[in-house]
Amino acid sequence: MCPEMISETYLHSDADRVLLYVRNAMEKQKNKHFILCPYYEKNHWVLLVLCMTKREVYIFDSMRQKRNLAIKFPMTNAFRNYKTLGGQSKGSKLTWHLRQF
Repeated sequence: MCPEMISETYLHSDADRVLLYVRNAMEKQKNKHFILCPYYEKNHWVLLVLCMTKREVYIFDSMRQKRNLAIKFPMTNAFRNYKTLGGQSKGSKLTWHLRQF
């Protein structure tokens, strides 16, 4: 995913467009196991790795602290919409995991 399209700044200015972008990106990548989502929030980069098959998002953060990322809600909603549009209402929730390195 494009970091500019999912940035915190863009979320605050046009959350609906971010939701649509994320859902469309999931649709285009539906045959992939992982989608990489570089994300910038509060002057810090984190890497989100969306595992489509396991319905999980791994957060790689060099600061090693739990964060309440602004992208969580829109990404979870986009995943739910993507699954519902595909006729799969079961298992439409994302689980988030912080990975430290």
